[in-house]
Amino acid sequence: MKIKILCLGRLNKDEENELCKRYEGRLKSLKNSGITNFAIEHISKKELENIIKNKKEKKI
Repeated sequence: MKIKILCLGRLNKDEENELCKRYEGRLKSLKNSGITNFAIEHISKKELENIIKNKKEKKI
């Protein structure tokens, strides 16, 4: 299983960075969980709109 967290904009606040690091640490500590990849990606508003548009088109 792959987990990807998409963040709109940048993580500038210490609390946001700490939360993401905590999730990453928890996922890495799970042994034999089936998680093969974990990523935090920053995307623009336009990229987010494209993702939503593509998902809606696939449902039709």
